[in-house]
This record gives sequence, structure tokens and C-alpha cells, in this order.
Amino acid sequence: MTRLQSFFYQEKTIYVFAIFISIFCSINLAHRAGVINPDAICYLLTAEKFGEASLPDVMHLCAQAKWPFYSILIYGFGTLTRLNFETAAYTLNAFFSLLSVIYFILIVKQLGGSKRILWLAALTILFSHQFNNVREYIIRDHGFWAFYLASVFFLLQYFMEPRWRTAFAWNVSLIIATLFRIEGALYLMFLPLSTFFLPVFSFAKKIKIFLMLYALTITLLFFLGAYLLAKPHLTLDQLGRLSELAQQFQQAFHLISKRYLEAKFNLSHHVLNPDSAKDAGLILILMILVWYVGSIIKNLSLGYFLLCFYSWQQNLLRWHLKHRLVIYGYLFLNILITSIFLLERFFLSKRYLIALSLILMLFVPFALDALIKKRSFLKHRALLITSSFLIIVTASTSVMNFYNSKFYMRAAGNWLANNIPAHALLYVNDYQVMYYSKHFRAHFFRQVDQYLADPAPENLDHYEYLAIRIHKNHIPQNYLSLTNFSQIKVFLNTRGDKVVIYKRNERNSYI
Repeated sequence: MTRLQSFFYQEKTIYVFAIFISIFCSINLAHRAGVINPDAICYLLTAEKFGEASLPDVMHLCAQAKWPFYSILIYGFGTLTRLNFETAAYTLNAFFSLLSVIYFILIVKQLGGSKRILWLAALTILFSHQFNNVREYIIRDHGFWAFYLASVFFLLQYFMEPRWRTAFAWNVSLIIATLFRIEGALYLMFLPLSTFFLPVFSFAKKIKIFLMLYALTITLLFFLGAYLLAKPHLTLDQLGRLSELAQQFQQAFHLISKRYLEAKFNLSHHVLNPDSAKDAGLILILMILVWYVGSIIKNLSLGYFLLCFYSWQQNLLRWHLKHRLVIYGYLFLNILITSIFLLERFFLSKRYLIALSLILMLFVPFALDALIKKRSFLKHRALLITSSFLIIVTASTSVMNFYNSKFYMRAAGNWLANNIPAHALLYVNDYQVMYYSKHFRAHFFRQVDQYLADPAPENLDHYEYLAIRIHKNHIPQNYLSLTNFSQIKVFLNTRGDKVVIYKRNERNSYI
């Protein structure tokens, strides 16, 4: 073995490579974004408020502030490092994404992956289209995915050799995951039940393993119950999103049945003809099923789906039964959570499926390894080449900038912040430009709904400045008759999207 081969054969090389590429992707994709995503505005403004308001007041600032741990982290890290909160958030997200990458590789190793499979595991998560797509977003999901994958790793270890320290690590990882997203509590509550399906052990031993795994959760629930009893005036509504969890258990079936009956009625009366209306229920169920499965495949990507299907169809995996119990337990809960969400709301964001995709992606490196070993057979070589090509193509769309830049929106907002006096009356019709203008900090969320609704031209006359975002040279009709305003600045991208800044025609203007 040559020195170069020996270097690449070392396991630490895999992790160094994964760390470097993950950090590069996070920096590149965060820079590419141009402007922060709309949800980020809530997280960042909430972080700003922590320096001047109490926690209960901050939690009512905006929708995402009801679960404030992520904003607290941004505030703490930004204050400690003296970074602005946007940079602090991107740095935290890069760290969480890096943790996700490392734990993904560690999980594959725990499942019996060889060094070649570990290399393939690193490439699998680093080439994941949807996982990379969300790196540019300031969202709390990054922290959730990192500690969610940590919990998978610790549960795999625990099932092989039950120890208190591993049980504690599993609990802590999911408790932290829950602080990012409330769904983590469902894994914390229901995954310990999988201990009763463990092979070999007697029922008494299974009870012991269950209680070891559940001990910290039971203790925390006890203290939470005691705290609520000590403060009878305190309700779940005052404990962030815990009330939503309680409502899910109480109302899930009612919400699903109500949504189903409404959709069935609309389908039979407004879409289907009288002959097919009698099958409206069956058609609706098939539509939802195709929608859900199609969303999973799209989120996972076609290349990864083909490899997952190949590993199941060929029965390639030789994982230990205890390991399979963990992986399929997480799969089952993911499918249950996301399908219930879809049935209740008839909506499923791409990032809600990433936790499921991360588990399905564990099959990919093992399938690739099997195909590499069998590359002498034509059908195996064809599948290897096809899936690899699809993976590379989809990965390239997430790391390369194939769409028009939004930097013009940030530039417009910064210009407003630097050139419009704080006391001037300013109207902005875009959420992100409003944020960068720094003109609405005190009452941002009270004003945003009013400002984003297209007003009649006469209602704009009392403003001194207007900043109007226009898509593809399409000027809304209500902005064509701005006779009292003159255009003073334009920011645009190559597609023709732009932000036009107007100034009212009067002698007593500020600029």
C-alpha cells in the first residue's frame, strides 16, 4: 500500500474531508442566499429583543418566538463573540450542519460500514440535494437535525449494550432536539417502547432496559408536573408550544376527519362529474398517497430513492436485528408524524421531510458499495452509473447558483437604512427589504401585515418615501398612478426584478 493509499485508508481522513467540505458548503450557500429567509427575521428580531425585554414578552413577538431556544442561542453566541446576530446565526447553523454530517457517518459506522462505506456515507450526506438547499436558511431545524441524528447514534449503541451513560446521552440529545422543534418530544416519548421488541431478553430485562432509557424523561415530566401544581395559575399556553403537543393528542383525529370530509365534498361537487363523484373518497385517498410518496422521493432525490429501493429489493443489508429495530423505529415515527401533519393541513414543507430523508439516506452508502462490488454485471453497472449521474446533477443544483440573485433586495434595504431618516414616513411592500431598512424595528410585526397588503394609490400619499419591490418588470396597477412621487433609486438583478425607491414631490422633503 502506497503512502497516499494509506492516507485515504485512515478513518480520520474521512472526517477531516467531511468537516472541510461541510464548512465550505455552509459558507458558500449562506453567501449565495443574498438575503435572509422570511422566518429568519423573526428569529433575529427575537434575539435582539432579549437584551431589552423579559422572556414572556419576547415569546409573543412573532410566531416562531413561541419556542425561543434558537433565538436565545443566537443572542448568547452573538453577544459572546460580538458578531452581529445574522452572522452568529449562520455560524451556529454551519456548526449544526457539521454535527449532522459527522453523526451521519458515525451512524453508518455503527451499522457496520467499512472504510469505503464511510467514504460513501460522507459523500451521500454532502451531496444531499435538499439538505444542502436548506443550509442557506436561518431556521431552527439545523439544530434539530444535528441532535436528532445524535439520538439515532446513541440508541444504536444502547440497544447493543444497555448502559446508563448511553441512555443519558440519548435522552439529552433528544431533549436538546426538542428545544429546537417540538416534534423531538414525540421521539422522546415513543421510541423507548421499541425496547419491548428487542430479541433474546426476558420481559423483566426489557422492563429494566425501558426504564433505564426512560428514566431522565420521567424525572423531567415529574418536575414539570410538580411545577405546574405549584403554580395553578400557569397553563400550558404559557409554556411555549407544549400546548400544541397536548392539542395534537386530543384533536388529531377530529382535524383529520374534518379536513377529509371538506376535501371530499369539494372534490365530488367541484372537480368530478356525477358519474365519478361516488368514488370521490377513494380518489382523494389515492391523491394524498401519491402526493405523500412523491414528496418523499422528491425530497430524497431520485438517485437516492433508486439506491434505497435497490437495497430493499436485493435484501442487501445485513444489519444486526437490534440496529434494524432502531432504524425502522425512527422511520415509522417519521412517517407517522409527517403523514398526520399532511392529513391535518394538506400541506407539507420540504424541510419537514428532511428528518425522514436522513434515515432513508443511511441505506444509500451500503447500496453503492454493493453496486461497486458487482460492477462487472451490466445491469448493476447501469444502475450505478445512472444513480451516480442523478446524484451529481441534483447536488450541483443546490451548490451552484442557477437562479437570479437577491442581493439587490439587501442593497435596497441597506440604502434605505443609510439614507432615509429614522423619523421619515416610509412605506415598503416587501418583508425582507423592510427588515434590512432598519426602519421598523420597534413595531415590525405589527406593521408588516398592513404594509404587505397592496394599498390604494391615495393611501400612499401621506408617506414621504416608497420602496416598491417589482417582479420581472411587472408594475402592479396601483403603483402606475404615483403622480406625487419621483423615482430616485433603482436596485435590480439580471432577470429584471427590482426595488424602486420613490420620494414624494414636495419642498419639505428630508433628502
